[in-house]
Amino acid sequence: FANLRLTYAYMMVHPGKKLLFMGQDLGEFDEWNEARQVEWELAEVPEHRGISALMRDLNKLYRSNPELYAADDMPESFEWINHISWEECFLTFLRRGTKAEEVLLVVANFSGVEREITTGVPYDGKYKEIFNSDHEKYGGTGIVNSRVKRSKAGEWDDRPCSVTVKVAPLSLSILKYIPLTEEEIAKEAVERAAAEKEA
Repeated sequence: FANLRLTYAYMMVHPGKKLLFMGQDLGEFDEWNEARQVEWELAEVPEHRGISALMRDLNKLYRSNPELYAADDMPESFEWINHISWEECFLTFLRRGTKAEEVLLVVANFSGVEREITTGVPYDGKYKEIFNSDHEKYGGTGIVNSRVKRSKAGEWDDRPCSVTVKVAPLSLSILKYIPLTEEEIAKEAVERAAAEKEA
């Protein structure tokens, strides 16, 4: 079920039109058969109910985040960050909308072990997890990133900043970029100056 949740999430965040056939939103085991109806009774099984909840939330996420559809047919809407760490079995990439601040960071762990993945990001700022396929409501173990991630300065993956994300085995996390406000920038400048004075 973790593998299926990861697969559906990966499909939804990739460019291109999406397609689910009858019963796939319940995680049916059997191939679809025109001689029978959808196996609605699976909705009573917690694991299958989790798949249905996942697909409901993924559809809602898709509709409410233009990064996933507004520039879908434009090459600049998709950007690999890390697609070469084959030994660790993870991928990170960006989905972009039509506005500069419309950026989603996707971190996908295809391995069977929990990881903390540090990945480059294009902008200094905050990154808030808006979806995690390992959430307990989907039948996952609950390894999520409940706190907003503040990017750290320093080049990583040929990007100027980085964030570190916890990811469960066979799971996918989506983080939304949030620019810093002028007040936050000013506060950080004061804190830096105070730290330098103490040093």
